[in-house]
Order: sequence, then C-alpha cells, then structure tokens
Amino acid sequence: MIFVFKIIHKMYCFNRRLSNSGKLLLIAVLLLICTRFSALAQSGQISGVIYDIHQKPLQGVSIFLPGLEKGALSNEEGAFSMQSVASGTHEVSFSLVGYEKKSQLVKVGPHQKKHLSVVLSENILNLQEFEVTSPALQETGTNRIDKLDLRLRPVNSAQDLLKNVPGLFIGQHAGGGKAEQLFLRGFDIDHGTDYAVFVDEMPVNMVSHAHGQGYADLHFVIPELIADASYNKGPYNTRMGNMAVAGNASFTTMTKPDRSFLKTEYGRFNSSRLLTVIDLIGEKKLFTSGFESAYVAAEHVYTDGYFESPQHYRRTNLFTKYSAVLNNRSFVSFSLSGFHSPWYASGQIPLREVTAGKLSRFGAIDDTEGGATSRYNVNASYTRDIGSDKSIRHNLYYTYNEFDLYSNFTFFLNDSVQGDQIRQREKRHMTGYKVVFTSTGSLLSKAALFEAGAGIRADFVHSGFDGSIRRRVLSTRSDAKIEEANYYSYVNETIKLSEQLTVNAGIRTDIFNYAVEDRAESSNNGQNRILRISPKLNFQYDASPNLQLYVRTGVGMHSNHAFVAVSRMPQNAIPKAVGADVGANFKIGQRAVANAALWSLHLQDELVFVGDELVYENSGASGRIGVDASLRYNIASGLWADLDVNYSRGRLLDEPEGQNYIALAPVLTSTGGLTYKSINSLNGTLRYRYMGKRAANDDNSMLTAPYFLVDAQLNYTRPKYEFGLSFLNLLNSEWQEVVYWSGSRLSHEAEPVNDFHFTPGTPLFIKAALTFFFRR
Repeated sequence: MIFVFKIIHKMYCFNRRLSNSGKLLLIAVLLLICTRFSALAQSGQISGVIYDIHQKPLQGVSIFLPGLEKGALSNEEGAFSMQSVASGTHEVSFSLVGYEKKSQLVKVGPHQKKHLSVVLSENILNLQEFEVTSPALQETGTNRIDKLDLRLRPVNSAQDLLKNVPGLFIGQHAGGGKAEQLFLRGFDIDHGTDYAVFVDEMPVNMVSHAHGQGYADLHFVIPELIADASYNKGPYNTRMGNMAVAGNASFTTMTKPDRSFLKTEYGRFNSSRLLTVIDLIGEKKLFTSGFESAYVAAEHVYTDGYFESPQHYRRTNLFTKYSAVLNNRSFVSFSLSGFHSPWYASGQIPLREVTAGKLSRFGAIDDTEGGATSRYNVNASYTRDIGSDKSIRHNLYYTYNEFDLYSNFTFFLNDSVQGDQIRQREKRHMTGYKVVFTSTGSLLSKAALFEAGAGIRADFVHSGFDGSIRRRVLSTRSDAKIEEANYYSYVNETIKLSEQLTVNAGIRTDIFNYAVEDRAESSNNGQNRILRISPKLNFQYDASPNLQLYVRTGVGMHSNHAFVAVSRMPQNAIPKAVGADVGANFKIGQRAVANAALWSLHLQDELVFVGDELVYENSGASGRIGVDASLRYNIASGLWADLDVNYSRGRLLDEPEGQNYIALAPVLTSTGGLTYKSINSLNGTLRYRYMGKRAANDDNSMLTAPYFLVDAQLNYTRPKYEFGLSFLNLLNSEWQEVVYWSGSRLSHEAEPVNDFHFTPGTPLFIKAALTFFFRR
C-alpha cells in the first residue's frame, strides 16, 4: 500500500512539471471526448453481440444490410450497433474469415432498438466468398493475422508469434532468455527501438531499458493463449505513439478457452515443456447472467540448448484472466500474469577462430554469459456502451520487471587480463492508464467513425552498468534512478466520403518528462521535457469488391534513453520519422488474394543509445524506400499457399556516397509455405524463411551471409487428444542467426582485430507434443 501511494505521489510530481501547453492539449482532447455528438436519424437501431460456438465474443465480424447498403464491424467484445435503420424487415448478414456466413431477417420499427445474439460456427477458409473490400466503416491500415497461422506455424516461444507479421524477422543471440533482435522494412530494430508491441493494450516495450531502448520481451506470454493478433506497418496509426516507426503489433489473449487441456512436449537438446490451461467456471455464472469466463494457465520450459556449454534455460509462466459481459452494455476484463527465467549463454563468437579450427560453431569464448529476467503484470479494462452508438474504454495496468544480464562482446579488447564482461541490471515499476472514446455516426451527412484517447505511462527504473568477470562484479560505471513519463492524447476521424472513398485523419500529441539521478556518474544527471506532435492522413479507395487502393502518410517517433534526453543530446533525443505507403489489396480470380505496396520512411536522425557501452551513436538523417508484396492462394479445400517478398534500400543521408550504408539493415527477405487444415483430424504447415546478404558496415565492404531455412509442423487431432511434431531447420542448414562486424581481441592476441562475430542458428530441432483435452 505504501508503494502505491509513492507511485501516485510521483505521478503528481510529474504532472506539476508538465508544461502549460501540454496540459491545454490534454484538456482539449478530454473536452472533445465529452462533447463529440453524432447526428443520427430518428429511426430504428440494430445492435447485438456475436459469439462462437464456445460462447466467446468474436471480433472483426462484418455485419451487412444488403438492402440498405449499411454495415458495421464487431468490436473485441463481439458487440456491434447500426443506427438510422429504416423501419421494415431487413436481411442482416454476418461474415468472418474462417467462419460460416450467416443471415437472418430482422424487423425494426420506428425508434425501436433491436438487440441480437448471434452464434457463428468455424469453417475452413474459402476465398471464393471472400471480398477484399467491406461495406462496414472501419479504420484503415490495420491488418489481422490469420488465426490459422497463429495455430499451425511452429512456435517455441511467444517471440515466434512476431514472425507472423509479413517481412518481420527475429534473431536470438543470448541463449533464449533475452528479447530477440527484430528486422523489418530496412531496420535493424535492435530489441524494439522502432517497433511497438502490445498485449491486451498493455505496452511490452521498455523505455530507458538497461540493455536497449524499446526492449520488447514477449516471454511473459504463453503462445497458446493468444486468440487474436493485428499489425500495422509504418507510422500511420494515430493510436500508436512511441516506438511505432517501422510498425507495431498487438496481441489479444483469449477471453475463454474452448476447453481445458494439458500439453507436454519433448525435443532435442534435452528440451521439455509442460502447459496446462483450465477453465475455472465452465458454463456457470458468478456475477452476471451474460457471458462470463475465468481460466488459469501455467507453463514450465527447460532446455540445455544446442551449444557445447549447457544453457540450463528455465522459464516458468503463470496467467489468469476473468472476463464478463455486463447487461449487454459493458465488458470487463482483468488478468494477472508473470514469468521468471534464469539461463546461461555462449554469446557471440569470432569467425576467425571458427575458420582456423580453434573453436566449434557451437563453442564459446565466455560461457558465463546469460542472466535472469522476470516480469509480473496486472491488467484491467472496462468498456461501456454509453448509448447512440458511442462507447468508452478504460485500460489500467501495472508491471514490475527485473532484468540481470551478463555479456561479453569484445572479450579482452578493453581489459587484457580480466576480460570485458559487463553486467546490465534493472528493477522497474511501470504503470499506465488510457481512456478511449469512440462514436459511429455521421459528419457532414457522411458516415463517420470518431475516436479520441488520452493516457499516461510512467516508468520508475533503478538501472545499473557494472564491469564483471565470470558473473563476479568488479566495478560500477552507472547506478541510476530514472523517472520517465509519457502523457499522450489523440483524435482520429474516419469518414466515408462516398461508397468508394474513405479518408482517415488524425493527430497525436506526446509529452515526455525525464528525470535522472546517477550515483556513479553525475554527467548522466538532469531533467528534460520534450513535446512531439504527430499528424496522420490516410486514403482508401474501394474500386470494386475485389480491388482496394490506399495511400497512407504519417509522422512518428521513437524516444531515446533518458541519459540522452537529459544530458547528452536533448535537442534531438526523440527524432521524428516521416513515412508514406502507396499500395493495393486485390483478388486474383476466385482463389487468390494479394497485396503490393511501395513505401518510404525518413528519419530525422539515426540516434541510438548503445546500452552495451553506455554511449549514443548518431549517424545523422536516413532514408529508406522499399516494396512489400504478398500472395495467399487457396489451392484446394483446406490447402493454402502463401508468399511474402520484401525489398528495401536504406541509406544515411548525411554521409558521402559509398560510405552511407546502414549496417545490418535487411535488403531482400522472403517467407512462404504451404498450410493444410482438414475438417477431420490432420493439419500442418511447411514453411521457408530467407534473409539475403546485408551490409555489415557503412561502406558495404563486408556482407553478412544469407540464409534459407525450412520449418514444418504436423498435427493429428482427435476429440480427446492431439499429437504434434515440430521441425525447425528441417534441412539442417548451417546459418548465422545474428551477426555483427566489429572489433575484438582474444587473450592470445596482441592487437584488436575487426571480424564477424556471430551467434549460430539452431541445427535441426525436432519436438513432439501430446495434448489431452478435457472439460471441467
């Protein structure tokens, strides 16, 4: 309780330091939320809630009245509402990819409110009935990840879920316990600097993190609990603020499990996993007569890894969630989650030692790297229909995070006797609140969707940087207390100007407050406040049911470490990013859907805080252009092929030609494969990943090695059990998962040597899984 009061007091202190202009901007948005009303015709209304056969609310269902050319989409609570419905009897259709289409007749009288309860059954996806465009007014630019992909693609941890985003690659270089490195649209994103990730509206990225800015570790998530996922590319979504430059991904945990189950896995390298998900109440009602669910999940993972030195990697996850629909007008959700994971890592190794035969690809220079990490979350949301097709949503969360990492990237470069091992550590309290108001109605006699939101995120961090040898601390270079707050607000309007043309415009305001007190290095101390305003403008043109054209533009940003903001480079601590996409979604024949986009993204500064060295690097302005293309083809009933190809060209704009390459930026990447799902028992997928050569330095004289990998998943499902086999790197290729060109020195070397330093990717990995289903 004392700590809660401390948090409230510190948030009050942040508010006192907030500028008058910032307060006025926040107040203006709150006034918009309170005063925005839509003009609605005095006629009938059709609303309702849509469920699956397990009584779970379905999001993204398209509801359409063919006779009136009116449409709507269900929200995450499965709820929908259509205003100004003319009196009479109307056919209402309900459709969602992967579910059987359903229609029913509804009679509506003047001023009558008709409430429906609709159940949709799952079905094998059939593209012949699929249309690229939708009559429903909806936000532009957000893409949903197919639930079939979430279920069938090989997954070792929740970090692998990010690979479902077309063009996004991940790489692990610290033994599996640390957040993966991300690559997308010409960005080496490090661990999340330019990519925002959310789970149930709660941010995953850690600002001013001890290891790297925007550190996004998804290991606290149990993959099987993810029911829905979506993503954006580029800085075009007004809801998304800090870090959402190359894009963002949002994951939603299930509200109710289809059934309880126990799952056990065992694979190569002494790898094992045990998972159980238990439905606590079944069909019982505890507090409401409507939909209600409560479940708990527990997971434990162990592996020695494929390195010569065992990793002894352990991870334990716990999760519980309660959800309920109250009086058909409000939805509440509350969850608790947490994980803890200790491990050892073999780190990156110099190519020269492997080439000389002195070191195995799976050996180590320092096998005491690794560490321990944990995260515990409380997350609550409350959504209420406040009438006339308006709703308000509240989100409140609290996170406690601990991080302790030992690394050695340069071996004996700086200390020829004891070595260069470092320790990065932090303890963090993070809390936040967000309120979002939405209204569907009309503006200037045109169908319109309005949204306004405001919130705060506050981080209180105690971080440190130590010199160490074999996990024994020798010295301390930084021991800092950091307070960082982000106040934000936004307004967003989507207007259907005609049956074909939809325009989305929005503006977002972010205010960042920083305060640093470093007891070991006073030059890091200071305070600062920074304001960023990010406009967005997007166009969508539905040329036909099978062709949609779009243009997306926007300004985004990523913040930097508080050390940079308060004492090192405050005038540019939050560089702006300006982007644009021009593209099309279209259907080819009756069985194929495709997307193609030409994009560009310019950063004001390539300013990055390097936590491994406690320094910042600024390479100046940069520009990236590229092409994304994807195809999904329904070969036969239940059999799918998909293909994604991504090309980007990135350059530093302030450097001379030939010296302006962006190190490690991906150039050509591609993923694809086959997926099969039958209505009976057999399903599976065969997939490939390709990463082309990349510049390892700024003059392109050193190139990383490309890789091509094949993975597979095969499941046999019966009513009471499921057996599965996973294959990673099916061809047993030798590949480098993460690689750098940098200087290092070994204990027997007199001088530093520039070389490739890499973490080898997994050899052939086979894992078997057995799941038993049961009902409470």
